[in-house]
Amino acid sequence: MNRSVARLALAPLLGLAGCLIGSPEALDFANDPRILRGSYRGVVDARTSSATIALSADSRLLAMSAGDGLAAVQLWDVQTQTAVKGLGRLPDEAFFSGAADVAISADGARVANLFLDRVQLWDTVTGTERYRLDAGPALGPCSYACLQRLELSARADLLAVAGGDRPRVALYEGEAGALLSVLEAPGSTVEELAMSPGGERLAVLTSDYTDANDNQPFYLQVWSPLDASAPGAAHLAFTGSSRWPQRLALALSADGSTLAFTGDAKVRVIDLQTRAETVLPLPHDTQSLALSPGGEQLAVGHFRPNGRAALKVYEVASGRMLADHDGPASVRWSDDGRFLLVVGAAEPADAGAPHNQIPEDSGAPKLLRADDLATVGHFENGELHRLELEATPTYVTAQHYRVAGTVRVDGGAGAPFSGTVRGSEAQRYLAPRARLPNPAELTLELAGYPWVLHGFQDWEQDETESRPGGVALSHQKLGSWEGYAEIAGETSTAFYPFYLERAE
Repeated sequence: MNRSVARLALAPLLGLAGCLIGSPEALDFANDPRILRGSYRGVVDARTSSATIALSADSRLLAMSAGDGLAAVQLWDVQTQTAVKGLGRLPDEAFFSGAADVAISADGARVANLFLDRVQLWDTVTGTERYRLDAGPALGPCSYACLQRLELSARADLLAVAGGDRPRVALYEGEAGALLSVLEAPGSTVEELAMSPGGERLAVLTSDYTDANDNQPFYLQVWSPLDASAPGAAHLAFTGSSRWPQRLALALSADGSTLAFTGDAKVRVIDLQTRAETVLPLPHDTQSLALSPGGEQLAVGHFRPNGRAALKVYEVASGRMLADHDGPASVRWSDDGRFLLVVGAAEPADAGAPHNQIPEDSGAPKLLRADDLATVGHFENGELHRLELEATPTYVTAQHYRVAGTVRVDGGAGAPFSGTVRGSEAQRYLAPRARLPNPAELTLELAGYPWVLHGFQDWEQDETESRPGGVALSHQKLGSWEGYAEIAGETSTAFYPFYLERAE
């Protein structure tokens, strides 16, 4: 893995590192809490989901792109909150890279997905691939993962793909995939793409790379792609500049009448018929925008200054805030107006918890009622498993030791486990010479479970140390381990994070 590659690259520098930052102390094998000994508690997070989601117009079918790491698209029945079908298969790297975008027709009969440099259209009833597009010729030569956004009209008769070596939007006939036209946009990167269900309005938000002063020029283009009398002519164009790292966000109401976007440290809401503009305050660290079907209300997902995700809902006409809700920061409004589809962890770890402790909330997609923001649906695969572990170490050499004991998963009967903790010449446990990250690695096999736990201890978890000026190095609780669980299945091997900490 990447950590191993980093250690190999740093190996020639061990002596220099020891001189610069000193050698850590040798640990007492029989007593030091950093040796894997005694009682532990922890989790294996086998939950999978995707931030790339789309909801049919009647809110009955949800499409999740690469939601389980295998299917190109996973379909969920919203009422029963169950996965009902997987469409196709993505290459192995999709498990780590994720899919770029997904879109669904109003009746749920067609789903389009975009991953890296390919676009697919699926028949959800038969589960077959209708066609596959290579958008490169239309969007221009580009490198890995150059396709960025995807939209599908309600009747699946118009497909829009954005990306390329410079911002372009390629329009295809939905059912057959024939190229209709290519629209040029200013800037260098596509940030957001939105299309009204009927295809009458298509909006793209683009930006330029930031300059030395962190200024981020952005460009908004709104087209009427079905207007044959003025192909490629912008219905609306807006240019501004934001301060990086402000996120650029865009939303279009389901009836195509209203547009909202961020920029210039504010949220602008524009009536596309009258061009009347309403300016709303920009919440801290805004991530996403969503308009109600008629454009009367605006939902804003953002992060509060304390790092907690939040969801605010405004009445556009008056600017009055209707709701302020702790919750996910990515939001979409359903076309029927009944729900908000949200993604993202509701809360970070507690202030006193390790930065890497696995949260209770996986950040999987949820469906909230639009009127009171109550959760009515939750969409994720797998479960968060609880571990209780009793470990006994056995000294072998100055470089490694064996460990064995029992583990209980989700409160069940105890099962045996065994494994090895291995160090290196840089490890600090038994014969330390220099201080480098992750000085010891752990491999545990759990009898009766298809799991192998691969973990490490961060050298910065030593709570007694500090950088110059008294800044603590501690990131983890003393004696804790983190890493990934290798879970072998019949057709693939998946990797899920795990965390162990010493029981109080």
